[in-house]
Amino acid sequence: MISPVVEVDTRPEQLSYEEKSQYVVAIMLAYSYHGDVIRAGGALTALDLGVDPIQIVADMACDLARTGYVDGSAGLRAVRAMRSFYQSQGRTSCADTIIPDPQTVPLEITVIVPTATATLPPPPTKTPSGDFPTPTSNPLSLTPTSSTVGNFFGDVSGTFCDVELSGTIEIRVVDGAGLEIGGETVRLAWEGGRSDFLTGLKPERGEGFADFQMEAGLSYVVSMPGQSDPLRNPLAAEPCFTEFGEEAITSYRVVFFQQ
Repeated sequence: MISPVVEVDTRPEQLSYEEKSQYVVAIMLAYSYHGDVIRAGGALTALDLGVDPIQIVADMACDLARTGYVDGSAGLRAVRAMRSFYQSQGRTSCADTIIPDPQTVPLEITVIVPTATATLPPPPTKTPSGDFPTPTSNPLSLTPTSSTVGNFFGDVSGTFCDVELSGTIEIRVVDGAGLEIGGETVRLAWEGGRSDFLTGLKPERGEGFADFQMEAGLSYVVSMPGQSDPLRNPLAAEPCFTEFGEEAITSYRVVFFQQ
C-alpha cells in the first residue's frame, strides 16, 4: 500500500486466463467490425493460447455464456462475435446452444406519397490457407471468411413531412430486447461525400438516437460500418407537402436492430 508495484509493458501472453478472455473479446469485437480473419488470427497468436487457439476462443465463449456476462446487450454481442469467428473455423462450444440465433425483426414501412410536384431552389454552395507469424513453434491456420460479420439489420420504419424537421433522417439503434444503444457508429454516404457520427449525442431524444440533415436533391446510403449492410434503397431528399399544403423535404425514420 505504501509503494505498490506498478505493472507496465505487460505482453499479451503474460496475462491471466481471465485477462486473456477479455483480450479475446476485444479482438473478436474488432473482427466483427473489420471482418479480416487474418488480422484477427494474428492478434490471437500474440496471446500464446496453445496448440489450438481457435478452440480456446470457443471455450472462452462457452465460459462467458454460462455466466451473467451475456445478460446485457454488450456481453451478448461479444459472445456472438466470438461464436461467429470460431464457427467459421469449424469449431464448436456450449455457446452454440446457450446463445440463441438472432432473429430478424420485420418492420412495417409507411411511405407518404407527395400529392403534388414541386421544385425546390438549389442548395447552397475456413480451409487452411496460410500461417501466421508466431512466437511459438505452432502455426495458426485459418479459413478466410467471405464477408464482414454483421450484427445489425436496418430498414426504414417510416417517413414524414414536417416543415420544422424538413429533410431529416432520424436513426435509432436498439438491441435484441428493444433497448437503445449509444456510442454506435452510423454512416451516411452520398455522391461526393460521407459522414460518420455516433448515437447517443442527443440523450434527451434517446440513448440510441442520432439524426442527420439532408440536402435537397441528393440521395443518401445509410449503414452501420462493419455492423450492417447498407439499407436496401437510398434515401432521397425529395419534395413533399404537409397536410396544410406546406412545402418541405421528405424525412425518414430508420431503425437498426441488433441481430
